[in-house]
Order: sequence, then C-alpha cells, then structure tokens
Amino acid sequence: WKFEVTVEDAKHLVKELAILYRDLKLPGESFEMFETRLLSLYSNGALAFMMTYNALCERQGLAAKLTLPENPATGKNEHFEIFHFGIQLYKKLTDAKAYDMVVDFRPAVRQTPALPSVLNPASPKMLDAMIIKMIHPEKVEAYQVFSELLTVLQTMEENKK
Repeated sequence: WKFEVTVEDAKHLVKELAILYRDLKLPGESFEMFETRLLSLYSNGALAFMMTYNALCERQGLAAKLTLPENPATGKNEHFEIFHFGIQLYKKLTDAKAYDMVVDFRPAVRQTPALPSVLNPASPKMLDAMIIKMIHPEKVEAYQVFSELLTVLQTMEENKK
C-alpha cells in the first residue's frame, strides 16, 4: 500500500498532530510519551485516516472534523475504528443517530440509515457513500482497513482539483 503525501498535506498532518497533542495530552506528558500512549490506543491506520480526513476538511472548508474518543473500546481493531468514525461522522453531519442501538460495533436491529445529505442538505454528497460504507451493518460490505478509506480520500481530493 502506498500513500503519497505532498508538502502541503504534510503541513496539515503536522498541524493535526499538534492539535491532538494540545487537546489530549496528560498534565506534564512529553510529546514522546503522548505519542507512545496514542499509538497504544489506536491503530496507525486510524490516526492516519483521522488526520488526513481532518486536513481535507480544512482545505475544503468542511466543518465535520473527527475526534478521538478518550477511552476507545475498539482494541485497535480497524473494522471497529472505521465503524466508530463512521458513526461519529454521521452524527456530526446529520445530528441524528445512524442506528437506534449499537452493540459491539454492530447495529442491534438491521436498518438502513438515510444518506447524510438527505437528512442535512448542507452535508457534502461526496461523503455519503463513504460514510454509509463505514457503518454498513454487514461486515463484508463495510470497509475493512483504513488503506481503503485513505484511497477514497485521495480520490475525493483529486476530483476536487
């Protein structure tokens, strides 16, 4: 898997990492200790996706930035992390729950969530398919790894140029 980062993207990623450090560091925690703690809680893919997505939001003027939960229950499982981020995006863009109840990173009742742009016309339509696939109730239909999502973000960025 290869993901190219431009100098401009690198600047945004460094900015996102600085924001994470500012917002999530423990009192007296050095950057090195913060990095070690962060990497023990989240997969590298989750961090790369979140920072890349947030940088894309900043460049394109989107307000729905992702945040990290303080106490993740995902166990660094990329499928669970992807689902968590998808649920978070859905809520931020629509102010509605995608599912009435979620148990163990799966909807308790099979239902099909509405597209975010249907519930909120201000929501970017380019995110609809990505978010729905992130929270798809059938594991085989959902994204499995963050490299898939990073490729989607890269395509979105290229299509905006």
